[in-house]
Amino acid sequence: MSRGSVRLLQFTDTHLLSDPAGMVRGVVTQRSLEACLEHARARSFPVDAIALTGDLVQDDAGAYGTIELLFDRIGPPVLLIPGNHDLPDEMRRRLGHAPFQAGGRLDLGPWTVLLLSTWFAASTDGEGRLGQAELDQLERQLLETRERHVLICMHHPPIAMDSPGLDALGLLDAVEFLACVERHPQVRGIVF
Repeated sequence: MSRGSVRLLQFTDTHLLSDPAGMVRGVVTQRSLEACLEHARARSFPVDAIALTGDLVQDDAGAYGTIELLFDRIGPPVLLIPGNHDLPDEMRRRLGHAPFQAGGRLDLGPWTVLLLSTWFAASTDGEGRLGQAELDQLERQLLETRERHVLICMHHPPIAMDSPGLDALGLLDAVEFLACVERHPQVRGIVF
């Protein structure tokens, strides 16, 4: 890899359960994640960081143990963002040690990765919201990183995906988020 490039591996919507054979929508989620991780190790490693961008578990705090077992000794930093099915306090309690980082910012070479939480307690249908405090923090971070490339990671889509299911679970304050991003040309990408 060149000094200016960074390799980030993203997993999202793993929907793990404490039961290793547990299924969500007909998929044994632990087996699926293990297969994806093995595929990535064989083809994409080494990586500079791994981003787990929400819905790590399916409303099951015990499943954070699987995240810990699979990623604890993998090597690079493991960046965590809660999704609407996550339990953020339990996620931070269980995964509050290296190599895990819940939220915040990580600088990698000339890049900054910003981890935004779109989880909020009052969500009734699974939609996401940054809220004013997170938007203000994003603005401050972007002002501090004018000379860097910035990648933003979040769970909920800030744009319409032309998918009724996904669009119903979008980002409620997407207009404010996108206006902020548009003021900062160093933002090179948004993953969700």
